[in-house]
Amino acid sequence: MKQLESYTLEDIKMLRGKKEFNLYNKELSSLETNRISKRIVEKMYGSSISDIMSKIEEEEFRHRSFDFFPGDLVIIYLGLNERRSKQLFTCDFSQTIIRPNDLYINYRPLVENITTGNVYILKRTIKIEPGYISYLPDDIHGLEALQADIRIGKSDNIVDYSHLNREIGGELVLQKLKRR
Repeated sequence: MKQLESYTLEDIKMLRGKKEFNLYNKELSSLETNRISKRIVEKMYGSSISDIMSKIEEEEFRHRSFDFFPGDLVIIYLGLNERRSKQLFTCDFSQTIIRPNDLYINYRPLVENITTGNVYILKRTIKIEPGYISYLPDDIHGLEALQADIRIGKSDNIVDYSHLNREIGGELVLQKLKRR
């Protein structure tokens, strides 16, 4: 099987027989263990098994949680909304006053744990000025890094983590949603 892993589907069709072709397809179907790996296998069908396996490992590492759900695969769907303020409040990142009719960003991502099938959302929406949008996390590693910075009260010239800590109550709390 080791030799088969290095052949592409085209090589197998030309050099090998039907048995190896069936082994190739069987090996690919055994790699489809979750939504991430299924998407990669469909996209890279025809490539060598070793290339597909390395791409799956790379993508699964990008989606593997270490803090919120240790070892689980997690996908984050950004919940960004640009709105106009109706009342006076402060930016969660900078303590800048956001006046009525000013633009601000609501950040409340949907967090899907694809290992368990549970879906979560931030319990409290983070409200920031539009200039801070690039500092919002867009994957699980970024969300966990933000959580760590909030916990330790990291001092930064850009984001005021001590203010964010006070505003959100000390940590990012995920609320489990009911599935319909």
